[in-house]
Amino acid sequence: MNELVLQPAEWIDKAPIKIRASREIIASPDEVWAVLVAHERWPEWFDTIERAERTGGDGFGSTRSVWVKKWRIDEEFIVWDQPTAFGFIILAADGPLGRLSQTVLERIDIQVLSTDRVRVTYMQGFEARSKVAARILRLASKGLMKAVDAALVELATHIERERTAD
Repeated sequence: MNELVLQPAEWIDKAPIKIRASREIIASPDEVWAVLVAHERWPEWFDTIERAERTGGDGFGSTRSVWVKKWRIDEEFIVWDQPTAFGFIILAADGPLGRLSQTVLERIDIQVLSTDRVRVTYMQGFEARSKVAARILRLASKGLMKAVDAALVELATHIERERTAD
């Protein structure tokens, strides 16, 4: 497992490689937040995640591990502003992400548009380990953006299913 370089939360704004996707969702911020903090249930709406588990605590400074394909990724939460912002930095990663990336930070912002509608923005920031790795990450960014966009579509569907099941 490759350890990554830690950065503060605001680093994402100046990350050399960025991915950003937004979607309006018919939900309250609390409904979106409830799904985000149900770590073990992320695979239900984020197709590229096979498994997720909390590994330490809850809230700011807590940790979890996720598996994408067979590769483990260890994360620490460095943004936890309930119910409007949720973010983590990758501490260590197996596979291509760990080999190519020096730093990876992800943040989800929830903006209130009305009493029952929010805009969810999912951002990923990357810094590569080398110029070659940067080229590979930039080429991969279109696929990563599609995966994040698809996850936001599924997040909206997941929240709707949860609402109608109650």
